[in-house]
Amino acid sequence: MFIRLPLSLALLATALAAQSVVLHSVTLSPNNQVRVTYSKSFNTCAHLLTPSNQITHAANFFCTSGSFITVTQPRSSFNNLFAVGATVKLCNGNNYNDCSAPVTITGESLFASAASLPVGAGGTLTFTLEAGPANAANFYAIVGSATGTTPGVPLGAFTLPLILDGYFDLLLSSPNTPPFSNFQGFLSPTGTATAAINLPPGLTFLLPVTLYHAAVVADPFGATLVSSAIPLTFTP
Repeated sequence: MFIRLPLSLALLATALAAQSVVLHSVTLSPNNQVRVTYSKSFNTCAHLLTPSNQITHAANFFCTSGSFITVTQPRSSFNNLFAVGATVKLCNGNNYNDCSAPVTITGESLFASAASLPVGAGGTLTFTLEAGPANAANFYAIVGSATGTTPGVPLGAFTLPLILDGYFDLLLSSPNTPPFSNFQGFLSPTGTATAAINLPPGLTFLLPVTLYHAAVVADPFGATLVSSAIPLTFTP
């Protein structure tokens, strides 16, 4: 009895420790879409909570287990505790002691379908630009840099978080030439656009490199939106 009880407690503690959850990002787009990216190893639905354990949503959205799961829901599915700049954590729905590290909710407009792209096998990476209805039919461009994000380029009231270099010039001068598609154009009536990098297999000469991409939206009077920079790493 006195031997088995501590052993049982140790096994229980080990099992609980294995139920890990990581909150990677929480963003709110100008189109009022909430995107939450997370990883978790347990089957129980997770809850997105404030630091004081108040739930921020009306239904269980975070139930799928796995790595880098992205859930997109309208802002209306969340309550008034959810706001850009607020801090949230993702917790096991049955055990609020099993939580991720806190993450700050950010406002964002440019999203990528992955953080890396294999050059050996090739593949497609998709960018989604959500600039909001106020930017409907405005011109957009997705540009990039191979050398970094700071100090950036002043664009009126904005700063484009990229360093000017050869990759920037390439995307600016040949934005819709393979392997790039729809890197420049006009936004939809809802203020959205989709672009892609369609990488053929075998381009191993690109290794090792991380590229940074950001979006600019403009009307006839100047820039109306500049996104944050998204890193893209080419892997073997």
